[in-house]
Amino acid sequence: MSSSNFKIVPCEPGDMAVCVDIFDEAFAGDPAITYLHPRSDPKVLKEKSLQNFEKSFTAPGVKYFKAILEDTGEIVAFSKWVYPHTPDPNAEDPETAIRTQQHVPGSNNELVVEFFTKFLRGRRKWIVPETHYFMSILAVRPEYQRKGLGSMLLAPVLEQVDKENAKAFVQGSAQGVGLYLKHGWVEVDEILMDYSPYGGAKDVKTALLGCLSIPLPRCIRSLVKAPPVPMHPSRNADVLNLIRKFGERYNRGVDEIRQACNLATGCSDVVVILERPARRHDYSVNFETFVADCPSLDAVDKLVRFATQETRSIQDVSVFDAYSFKPMLYTNSPSDEECHSLLEQMLKVKKPRVVICCWSKGKATCYNQFVGQFTGGGVGRQPTRVDVDTEWGPCVAIKSFHPATAVCHNPYNADYRALLIYHFIAAFLQLRGRTEEPAWLEQIKIESKRSMRSSRNDHLSDDWERDACNRITGNLHRSIGMRPRRYRRIEKQKELMNDLLGVLESSWYRNGSTYMSNIFLLWYTHYKSHPRCSQRNHAIAQRGSLPIMGFDFSPGIDFLDCLITSMNDPAESRRGKFAQR
Repeated sequence: MSSSNFKIVPCEPGDMAVCVDIFDEAFAGDPAITYLHPRSDPKVLKEKSLQNFEKSFTAPGVKYFKAILEDTGEIVAFSKWVYPHTPDPNAEDPETAIRTQQHVPGSNNELVVEFFTKFLRGRRKWIVPETHYFMSILAVRPEYQRKGLGSMLLAPVLEQVDKENAKAFVQGSAQGVGLYLKHGWVEVDEILMDYSPYGGAKDVKTALLGCLSIPLPRCIRSLVKAPPVPMHPSRNADVLNLIRKFGERYNRGVDEIRQACNLATGCSDVVVILERPARRHDYSVNFETFVADCPSLDAVDKLVRFATQETRSIQDVSVFDAYSFKPMLYTNSPSDEECHSLLEQMLKVKKPRVVICCWSKGKATCYNQFVGQFTGGGVGRQPTRVDVDTEWGPCVAIKSFHPATAVCHNPYNADYRALLIYHFIAAFLQLRGRTEEPAWLEQIKIESKRSMRSSRNDHLSDDWERDACNRITGNLHRSIGMRPRRYRRIEKQKELMNDLLGVLESSWYRNGSTYMSNIFLLWYTHYKSHPRCSQRNHAIAQRGSLPIMGFDFSPGIDFLDCLITSMNDPAESRRGKFAQR
């Protein structure tokens, strides 16, 4: 069942009983449910929950949303948000209310008080009721999970957040935190509960997440629209047969052929062409692990998800290599001509409407005129969109570049990321009709081309701390409009960096989107252990005059897949994974 079968609408007071049922089903295995009320009568507990839901429905700033099946009206998911509001000055102090409330019989009373007090204090630490949005509950019936409903419930509120250039926080359980990270939040705090005296685990974590990730320009974020529902073609079998025969002819392993088929088995309306397989792959793993282990494929998956509002993934597009089963440039077998003949056949079978061209021949050859129409455009080169006449009808080539350019080779260049993101957004917008290239993209292209000319690689030097510090201060000087300064002593340069970050909010601001993103990449990667890291992240993101939306491909950190770590080992960051695919 696709996301188009569901509709998001505000809840009504009479929906609260159903919301309680959905909450109980969705969090049936949650430790809090297990240990807070272990001996309580389920019927009494449900009645108490309903009272709490109904009371909160009319509380200041609270809004409930529900996901319903369009054909039946059945509620299958809901969310609870607290919008910016002025708290009632005469209301009872929440902590006092927690301590004095009457507990449901059979509860672990001390644990209940500790639980709600910790959560209340965690929210108070970060959330300003008058200006911030906060989501405390997102629950989906188990049988409807992993159908995009979580993203659908987030969308209308995040749109409002963007319009107001506001901040939004969410409270995420272990099961749900991945969804929020994919939508650009990062973990800003954690709440730990010790259930071991009651037979549970010692440190059970709930995350508080805030939108502190890399700032993307509002103009990019506002372009994202869900594409039409894809059609799964019956002609997939023909493409897979071509791949199997080609792989077997050149004695490729069964697992390698299987993964190539997995990549090619997606929908036919959008095809992504990468360059060649990486030299070293573990083909024996399942497809999800195979994608996650390859930086380029992982980036494609995230790009597709972001550009389609999570309605598609890499499994819903077809991914081909321009040089299939040929990881080495100078390998004679298969030849470049044979690889391109295979690519031509696969494209003619798939008959795509849009092809995202993420490859170039480089030092290889390409004599196939048909395939030559689908080579990449390089970083920042014109034009992005090219109409291609094909035997199956209109087709658009999006002239992009290889994701590894941003993922591995230029981990601190925000212009490359912004440009790559736009290419994927443009591809899926094309499915909705012809789109014109926005005027603001030209500046990003200019900056990208300038970066490409000045350096083929922006990894930090062996003296990574000085290099990172110099780059951050340089970007800060340029964004604020000051002449760059450098000191020989690293201690003085650090003082300058901290001073500039400290005055960022009150500074005259000259250049927003990519300067701030460049600063953020360096700051979060190499100074995460800084005692004021979270405050600096706020300032950097806020001064972009942009929505706080995350999309990161840098090695060592990944705001979209919960791989945020403490300060990265710079040597590890430099090593990276330089996969070609």
